[in-house]
Amino acid sequence: MRDGGIYYRKPDSTRHKGGDTPAPVWVCSGLQVIAMTRDERGEDFGRLAEFTDPDGRPRRLSIPAADLQGSGEALRSRLARLGLEVSTHPEARRAFLELLQRWRPDARATSTTRTGWTAGGAFVLPGQVIGDGPEPVVLSAELSEGPAFATRGTVEDWRRHVGALCIGNSRLLFCVSVPFAAPLLHLIGAESGGFHLRGSSTDGSSSGKTTAQRVAAAVCGPPDFLDRWRTTDNGLEATAELHNDAPLILDELGQMEPRAAGEAAYMLAAGAGKVRASRNGDGRPIKRWRLLFLSSGEIGLTQHMEAANKRARAGQEVRMAEVPADAGAGLGCFEDLHDDPDGGAFALRLTDAAASYYGAPFVAFVRALVEHRAELPRIVRRERDLFVSDALRGIKDPSGQVRRVAQRFALVAVGGELATAEGITGWPEGAAYDAAASCFADWLKARGGPVPAEERDLLSQVRHWFERHSNRLAWKDRAERLDDHMPEVPQRAGFKEDKADGTLWLYVLRETFAREVVEGHDPRDAARVLLRRGLLLPDSDGKTTQKIRLPGAKNPQRVYVFTADSVAGGEFDGP
Repeated sequence: MRDGGIYYRKPDSTRHKGGDTPAPVWVCSGLQVIAMTRDERGEDFGRLAEFTDPDGRPRRLSIPAADLQGSGEALRSRLARLGLEVSTHPEARRAFLELLQRWRPDARATSTTRTGWTAGGAFVLPGQVIGDGPEPVVLSAELSEGPAFATRGTVEDWRRHVGALCIGNSRLLFCVSVPFAAPLLHLIGAESGGFHLRGSSTDGSSSGKTTAQRVAAAVCGPPDFLDRWRTTDNGLEATAELHNDAPLILDELGQMEPRAAGEAAYMLAAGAGKVRASRNGDGRPIKRWRLLFLSSGEIGLTQHMEAANKRARAGQEVRMAEVPADAGAGLGCFEDLHDDPDGGAFALRLTDAAASYYGAPFVAFVRALVEHRAELPRIVRRERDLFVSDALRGIKDPSGQVRRVAQRFALVAVGGELATAEGITGWPEGAAYDAAASCFADWLKARGGPVPAEERDLLSQVRHWFERHSNRLAWKDRAERLDDHMPEVPQRAGFKEDKADGTLWLYVLRETFAREVVEGHDPRDAARVLLRRGLLLPDSDGKTTQKIRLPGAKNPQRVYVFTADSVAGGEFDGP
């Protein structure tokens, strides 16, 4: 090792004929291997290297031992991007790999492919580790292209120029609280999940969804922290892992293929990627994460999937709760423009501020979490449960789906309030709580109330069938009279009959009910739901079908009985 870097001197056996020692071969610029690394499972060994780039900035990189095999081209390319110079001479390249392979310091460090909490209680971010653990923790080399965690300005700068503009705007307060809630997932063992700002302005102007996301991204980093839905499954898995215990902010759901959108939302909330095989057939390690994601789009997940003739499952909708972007003040996402003349000017002001001051709030918040980590789980659970109790007050027997989503909104409220208590946001006490409560109420209203999503979809499907196919029900009395003037009913699905009290009864044949009316649902379960919700009329014994004497049949037949009023809509209509 010399001033110019590291050199390789050939063994004495390679002396020239004249007895002169060959000149040392330059291998690379200055570098130190300071520790041996391995992951938390005691696998994936490697080296932790330090060097200084041409601008004089210190660099630290975890180099997997697997990268030292073969030609090492990928490793050299990665190091070159970070500013380490490596010789192009073939002999020097071999010497470089041999040097790293044989350099085995006594110090040990833990490598990880994820940001976030470690087993030792530290919190890993690209470029820094907050808190102390049993030994140093470093991000592996694959994270060199990770999310844009960075800081510019101080917490005070962000609070004055960004946080202050959120006050009075429920959507901004909520979106900015999401990054503060993400690190809390691990502390209380909560599941991952997401939110989707849905809707566009009716007058053609911007609704402010992307602006709200940019402001949320500024909690953690520069504008580049805002990501896009336009990606592949593999790419989204890698992105999610790099946002572990942090927010993942994805703009414009419409950029993703409709067929893949539902699976992507489900995967993000599930916290794990697909099982894949390596070249030799062994299973590759599954990518895992805990995160909250904040999405946006002009339409919701259900409508987007319908473009590919796919039906959104209830689990997908629950895992990505859709919040109407319109806050109801006639200003899109905004409610208080803070003296700006219009929403466009206010959005520009927010965008400029978010691009000028960023990152410091998240670092400060994580430092506070690390400092109070012992008592925080109890506090977070208590405040979360209080929010859920308030949000569900007045709702009789809320479904498990509604309660789960309420808990996610509650965690956002708690994150925002904790950041406020630490003096980070500059918001009034209770502002984050009220914003989350308002957004939850709007979510609940937009989904059609607290009824479980499967039941809501079933009711909507049944009513839609009657809207489209009422002409396939023949008049029972005219069929009984063999009325020659009775119009032909193609693909007859049943009969209809006017009762003496003026009620119109609808009789649906059992096979039509199972194959068409409740297609995609178990017929028996669906019938019980329809009976409970008042769409089906039971027989005297409470059964879901009634015995009715139908035209052309010798004996009474069991059919499903509806009334025109019961299928016309009402309490459980969707949005």
